[in-house]
Amino acid sequence: MAGDLAAQLANIASGDYRPTTFLERGVAVPFTTPLLLGARLRPSSRKGLELVIANISGGRGYYIVSWSALAEICAASLHDERLFSLLSSRATLSPEDIRQAARQVAQEGWGGRPAARAAQKAAAEAPLDRMRINLRLLHRLVRQTEPAAEATTPIAHDTPEQQQRRAKKAVLRVAETLGLRPEEVIHGVEGLAAIHQDVGVPEEPLAPRLRRTLSEIDAMTRDFGAWVAATPAAREMQVAAVITEGCALTLRCGTAMLGQIEAGLADMAALLRRWRLAPDAMANEAARLDWLLDGWPLMLNLWQQVDANERLGTAWEIAMLLPVLPREAAAWCGVEADWDETQRLRRLVPAQRDWRHGRHVDLTARNERLLAWAL
Repeated sequence: MAGDLAAQLANIASGDYRPTTFLERGVAVPFTTPLLLGARLRPSSRKGLELVIANISGGRGYYIVSWSALAEICAASLHDERLFSLLSSRATLSPEDIRQAARQVAQEGWGGRPAARAAQKAAAEAPLDRMRINLRLLHRLVRQTEPAAEATTPIAHDTPEQQQRRAKKAVLRVAETLGLRPEEVIHGVEGLAAIHQDVGVPEEPLAPRLRRTLSEIDAMTRDFGAWVAATPAAREMQVAAVITEGCALTLRCGTAMLGQIEAGLADMAALLRRWRLAPDAMANEAARLDWLLDGWPLMLNLWQQVDANERLGTAWEIAMLLPVLPREAAAWCGVEADWDETQRLRRLVPAQRDWRHGRHVDLTARNERLLAWAL
């Protein structure tokens, strides 16, 4: 980075960035512009949407900038221009909103052919995933309400005709208990399936997206630990402690949140009653795990795709981009932890290492490959 750019960046530096809420932290956006890797968008009363960019030019800290001022420090890719244009017209901003917008832009061809194929595949699989979780929830409704005399055959092993008959009887039982019409119970199950689609239930043979992300963070933690143990240079890097602590805390919080969701799904009748009274509140609660894991697919893909001889540099990159856990996480997951530890460790990582090095076109191509994985 040139010296005049460093002076410009000083005007938008945020100092010690510690968001209170997840919305204040911003939502991770799969930009392809090298300087915007790992950047987040968040609402601003003054600017509409503003960017939170980590460690420009390799310096510590975060930088807050409006999209209109971005041209002063870099030229955004056409993909990113289109994506921001789409997001700026949305009334809400959440990880799901970002995914939907990113898939639309990818399908339009702005992120390259692999991203377009990934977006088309995700769009085709979404309704099938919802149908599967809807069926699993109906099976749970049967198991939780069916008399023992009628449950001699596990619902999942029964014939399709018998499964349908037993599900109808379960719906009628719950409808009578809750004072609802049967169609209201069916719509309630569909609503619960929609908000739990990316979480699913443990009995699903294929783990849904958020369960898979948690498993991948766990796998990355173990793989990273083995690499550090076998790499003398890595053991001397403070980034190893940053990544290890960040992974561990995220896993603890994610496991606690997943446990809360599964505890709720253990009583379908109570969930349906709550859904009838407060569907928006339940949808917000179900989305908390998505907020917690927002930004982690980038970390996972960076680590999974890197060549063995480039792992030292990538570890530094991950440490700088590691999602900051806002204080709101403590209230959401109920985990007792030192929430400032990762930030203290991050301050010890040497600054002024420009990891956004190399030819611009090469980094943009790499980010397009990461985009395909994020959709």
